[in-house]
Amino acid sequence: MDEQDFDVKNFIFDASISNFEQLVLKNSILGPVLVNFWSRKAGPSFRLYPVLEKLITAYSGSFLLVNIDADENSKITHDYAITSVPTIKLFAQGKVVETLFGYQNEQDLRFMLDQYVASENDIIIHQALQLFNEGEVEKAYQQLGQAALTSPNYYKLPLTIASLMRSEGRITDALKLLTSLPEGIRTKPACQRLKIECEFADMASPVLDAEDLKPFVRENLDELPAVKLLAAWYVTQKDYKSALELFYTIMQKDRSFEDDLGRRSILKILSILEAGHPFISMYRDIIRKLNN
Repeated sequence: MDEQDFDVKNFIFDASISNFEQLVLKNSILGPVLVNFWSRKAGPSFRLYPVLEKLITAYSGSFLLVNIDADENSKITHDYAITSVPTIKLFAQGKVVETLFGYQNEQDLRFMLDQYVASENDIIIHQALQLFNEGEVEKAYQQLGQAALTSPNYYKLPLTIASLMRSEGRITDALKLLTSLPEGIRTKPACQRLKIECEFADMASPVLDAEDLKPFVRENLDELPAVKLLAAWYVTQKDYKSALELFYTIMQKDRSFEDDLGRRSILKILSILEAGHPFISMYRDIIRKLNN
């Protein structure tokens, strides 16, 4: 975009309950929306705003800035658990993906935005995936690896590498990569989810034929190693209902089995489910009752 045609005001909006859905939720389907909860009573809000406005220009409007007066919009602040201002929430695909509390410097805000704003690295990822799908596996890894060296904070690069490793059945390599990432990247929800999925895939790796294992487990629920294998296999198939039921069986039968594997596995599965999934409250209640 030509700098002389760029007007920062076209990318900054004030939201209220009447336009919140359109400005934030619907627009975040198209691109990142940074929501700034502020108050006239909070000095840090006035120090933060110029930084946010500067970033709109620096990123050439690659995200929208939506300001919400926390004092005048109590329903929104209640719905999003805003207890102090300023609070920053970044929305993508209709959901909150990042939250920052208090005044933030430009560097920290850039680190957050770089994970979600489209960049040259996204193009590299797209090209690498095309190479991989065309059978140019080594070229795909080389392209991603080189980009990761120059952009070490862009978590989507190592995440893509680990995802490709998993698709090749290189579960151990994927887990090593995900475990070795810096904490700021390793704790990203997408990285945590992939790590958990790889852990269950690794757990299920001895399964040669699940169709043979299923009737055996049905008749031998006390054979906890077999129950564990089938439960992990169900996770790899995204059949979370069956997986949770079997891990719950393990939890009921022997809490000492592999250091309370049943409970730990249930909690891992719950952590990768979408927020609000009915299994989350159901199984948290079950665990609570068994612990009492």
